[in-house]
Amino acid sequence: MVKLEELLDLASIKTGLSKEEILLRIRNKQKELSGLVSEEGAAYIVANELGVKTKNRVVESILKLKELKPEMKSVNVMGRVKSIYGPREFTTKTGIKNKVVNMEVVDSTGVGRVVLWNMHDIEKVEKGLIKAGQVIQVKSGYVRESSFTNSLEVHVGSRGVLIENPDGILGEDFPKIGGVENGQRRVKISNLKENEIKEVRAAITAHFGNNFVHEMCENCNKKVTSGKCEKCGGTKTNKLLILNLAIDDGSGTVRAAVFRETAERLIGLKAEEAVNQQKVKSQLEKLLGSELIFEGKVKRNEQFDRLEFNIFNIKEVKTESEIEQLIGEKNGKS
Repeated sequence: MVKLEELLDLASIKTGLSKEEILLRIRNKQKELSGLVSEEGAAYIVANELGVKTKNRVVESILKLKELKPEMKSVNVMGRVKSIYGPREFTTKTGIKNKVVNMEVVDSTGVGRVVLWNMHDIEKVEKGLIKAGQVIQVKSGYVRESSFTNSLEVHVGSRGVLIENPDGILGEDFPKIGGVENGQRRVKISNLKENEIKEVRAAITAHFGNNFVHEMCENCNKKVTSGKCEKCGGTKTNKLLILNLAIDDGSGTVRAAVFRETAERLIGLKAEEAVNQQKVKSQLEKLLGSELIFEGKVKRNEQFDRLEFNIFNIKEVKTESEIEQLIGEKNGKS
């Protein structure tokens, strides 16, 4: 990635403007965007507006995950792949079969979700060209807010593209997967705090509700209840599986929501199969008392004024890993 000083030099040479004038434009751009982008991010935007190119390509602004805002379009982000879910096949109401891939990615500011819709990039996943641990770049993605988790997702549609191991990017610029997990140290449920991304080891003690499958707008990812999206007017939908649980680790109990592929893996049913409520309940009953490791983000339910855990990954309890975890915790305290 071109550094700020190098970009200033290049822009000055290409445009004839002084570095001071370009720097002023960068700061004005930051103000214009209400501080949503870093100085370097604003520099890429200004360079793009000035038509400055590097290595025969127009310079593009790279946003950090924490800089994303709802409804942003043509965004460019980079991160290291933490985990991949899919490809998952689904059938639209019109009978068209499609695929989707969800990925958790990390950068220096946090964890985010990337959703792949175009077959070109999905085929890369199927061929093993994109895998956990790699650094990726998303170009021309668009941002959607999940109706259920209130978290932001970068979607890659027909106009977007995903680049694996982009040129000129140093892997050490992005957190190692192990480093991220160490930074998200496991905690007790009683110590969960709002907006944290944490891991807990707990048992499933209850499940709630009867409506497990929800219709989501294919265009804007909002919940559709009357056959037509109230936000964008779209009529094409995808099925989304959501499970509501209670998990307990002895220190406390927390309501937990499990979404998409993670929910499908937990009960062994696809969203299309989960329309059969009895099948879902039967699988959930079998899971009662099961002790698992849950990764997720803590959110506050404003309606009930309580903390809840939105789970994005579930792992089995493995003796070897648990021993390493205990040794790590012991060394960290010593």
